[in-house]
Amino acid sequence: DLLIFDGHKITVYRSAGNTWGSIPFTGNIDQALVYVTGDLGIRMPMSRMMSSGFGGEVGAWAHTIRSVGPATVGGVACDHVALSGEWEDVQVWIAQGAQPVPQRIVVTYKRAEGQPQFRAQLRDWLFDPAVPDATFQFTAPANATMAPVVPMLPRMQPPVPAEGAKP
Repeated sequence: DLLIFDGHKITVYRSAGNTWGSIPFTGNIDQALVYVTGDLGIRMPMSRMMSSGFGGEVGAWAHTIRSVGPATVGGVACDHVALSGEWEDVQVWIAQGAQPVPQRIVVTYKRAEGQPQFRAQLRDWLFDPAVPDATFQFTAPANATMAPVVPMLPRMQPPVPAEGAKP
C-alpha cells in the first residue's frame, strides 16, 4: 500500500483490490499527518515520529521514558529506550556516536484488540538526499480502479496532534 502527499493532494493506493484515489489537501507534512490519521482514519504506525514537533511532544504523551540499556542492531551499537503512553508503547534503538539516529522501532498498540505491533528496521540513513519532485507523483498501476478516498481502518491510535496543540 502507498500514501503520497505532494503538498497539494493526498493519494492513497491499496494493493488489495488494485484501487487508488486522491483528495485535495494543501498544507505542510504535519498538517497532512493530522488529516490522514484523524479525518481519514488511516493508521500510520510512525506518524508521531514523522511530525516536526516529535522531540518536544514526547514528554507530553509518554508517561514513562526509561533506558533499557545498550544493544546492537544490525552491527550498530545502540541505546535501547522504552516509552510508554496511554495509547501505545514505543521502543527505539538509537545509534550511539556522532549520528544518533533510530536503527529499530517497535510500536505496540495497547488499546487495540490483540495489542498489535509495528516493527521497523532503519538503516542507510541519507541526510541530504537529492529527491526529485517526480518521486511524489503517483502513476496508477495497470488496470487500477479509481475510488473515493475514505477511512481504510478503524481508528486504533490518536491522530498526530497539530503543531503546538496539547495531546
